[in-house]
Amino acid sequence: MVAPLEPLKRIPWLPTRGKADRWYAPSEIYADYQAYLFESQALILDLPNRVQTSSRELLEFLGVRLSPEPSLVVGHLLHFASKGTAINPGVYDFLNDKSGDPAIAQLRGKSCLWLVDAYRRPDEVFWGDHPFGRYRWRLGDQLKAYSKLLTAIHVSEAPANKDFLKVIKEISADFGTANKPLDQEAYSVLLECWRGLNRALRNRLISESEVKALGSLKCVPDKTQVLNRPDWMFFENRAGLADKFGSFLSRNVIPRPLETGDALAAAGVRP
Repeated sequence: MVAPLEPLKRIPWLPTRGKADRWYAPSEIYADYQAYLFESQALILDLPNRVQTSSRELLEFLGVRLSPEPSLVVGHLLHFASKGTAINPGVYDFLNDKSGDPAIAQLRGKSCLWLVDAYRRPDEVFWGDHPFGRYRWRLGDQLKAYSKLLTAIHVSEAPANKDFLKVIKEISADFGTANKPLDQEAYSVLLECWRGLNRALRNRLISESEVKALGSLKCVPDKTQVLNRPDWMFFENRAGLADKFGSFLSRNVIPRPLETGDALAAAGVRP
């Protein structure tokens, strides 16, 4: 019985979803058993599921692929992320089981985690608390089921020094370009970032050169909470000196706070 079917392994004779241009060879297509995991990335056999289920042994003999490679599932997730459309949670279950596959590395640094109403990057979420307000997210306990996957794509327990730098850059992009005054939440988050960098400098956990890289960005708030470049700002280290310049320096002089002064100086704020 098997021998007469051998030619069917090699010739194009099977239909696929959404493709009416030609027939396809079995080795080109996948069964629809787990199509929700990868259907945007591969050709799916266009036969009723009940037919495919009852013919599983035949499909396997012919060479139709019964399950997807992790790379296809990763590609499907990134496809949905590019459209901003929620993905079937089963995708994360599959990828968590395949967390050791090299294809998982493609998700690092990509917006691939559906949280609330949008996709977030692995470096935008933490397991624990963070001081970044709306600029970062905390993962709920229900996501611990995906801990192997989240570890593989470098989700962290808590913020590191690099996160303070990243959030400052994001706030600068949001408000600095258009010279918009900071809203209260953004202002609080920005100050907390400068405090974090200040602590890191004092504990020698970050170099001055890393903080100095912020010097070209509008990231220091003036008295009206509009952002300025650090090298446009001055510390008021002599009472009344700024007044001698009239309105010329009125918005460019700030106190030197104990909690942020070292970091602001390293970025370029001058005496």
